[in-house]
Amino acid sequence: MRLELEMPGAVFDEGSRIEATIVVTATRDASVLGGEIELAWHRAYHYRQGTDVWGPYATATGRSSNVGDRVVLKPLGHLSPGDRISQRVALRVPAHGPGSVRTGLVDLQWEVTARLRVEKARTTEVTRPVLVLSEAADREQVTERPPTVEEHQCAGLSFTSLSSRRLVPGVALDGELTVAPLKACDVRGIRVELVLLEHVARGPRASTDPLRNPAYEEADEEMVVASVALADRPELDPARPLTFRFSVPVPDRLPAPSMRTEEFSLRWMLRGVVDRPLRADPCVAVEMHGVTMTLRRFS
Repeated sequence: MRLELEMPGAVFDEGSRIEATIVVTATRDASVLGGEIELAWHRAYHYRQGTDVWGPYATATGRSSNVGDRVVLKPLGHLSPGDRISQRVALRVPAHGPGSVRTGLVDLQWEVTARLRVEKARTTEVTRPVLVLSEAADREQVTERPPTVEEHQCAGLSFTSLSSRRLVPGVALDGELTVAPLKACDVRGIRVELVLLEHVARGPRASTDPLRNPAYEEADEEMVVASVALADRPELDPARPLTFRFSVPVPDRLPAPSMRTEEFSLRWMLRGVVDRPLRADPCVAVEMHGVTMTLRRFS
C-alpha cells in the first residue's frame, strides 16, 4: 500500500485552513480499515540539570506534543493491485498557534501526518512538515512596557523616536537614539541591535509549588539578529548629548514570535548600546511585539 500526502504549500498562518489530498495506491490485495490525518506540534526546550548553581550540571530536554486538528478517514474497503483512490480533507490551524520556533533553546515544529490502517499489515503513515506563522496576539501588551536603562556611571541612553514596537518580518525599524554622557568615558563605539532573548525557567517536572521545584534549572541564550553601527570611537562630553538616526533591517523570516509559557519565554528587544572596553556597557532596551506573519496581515 502506497500513501501520498499532497498540500498546496508548507507555510500557513494561524487560523488558516490546510487543504490536503490523500492518495492511496494499492500494490496488492488489501482491505483498508480506515485511518486519520492530523495536524500536530512537537515542542522541545533545553534546561540545566545539576545539584547546585556552582556544581556540575548537564543539559536536559523537556518534550511535549499536542494535536491541533484531526480528521477521521472512513474505511476504503477492499482494494486490488493498481487501484488508486484520492480523498481531500481540510485541517484548521489553531487561531492562536503556537507559531513555529527554531532557536538555540527552543524548538517547536508543526507537521501533518496521514495514517491508514490496513488489515493484516502495518499501519501506513506519511508525514509532511509545515511552518506556522503567528501574530502572537497574547503578547501585544509588551509594547506598553517602559524601556530599561543601564547607565553604569557613564551615559544615559533613550530612544527619542521609533517607527513601531511591532516587529514584522522584512519591515525595517527606524528611529533616533540619544546618548547623554554623564562623564568623559573611553568608548569603542555606539550601536543599535535587534536581539532575541531566550529564557528557560525550569524543566517539565516542576509544579506550581516553588518549594517542590528543582533548583538551578534556568538556561539563557541571546541571539543578535541585526546590528547597526552608529559611531566609531566617539568622544563623550557631558555638555554635548549625541543623537543618531538609525534604520535596523529585519530579516524576511524571523526564528520565533514573542512567546511565553510556564517553562520558557522568547522576548524580542531593540537595544541601544555604548560599547566600552573592559567595562559594563551603558544601554537602553525596549521590548518589541515580535510576529512571524508577513506585512500583508498588518498593513
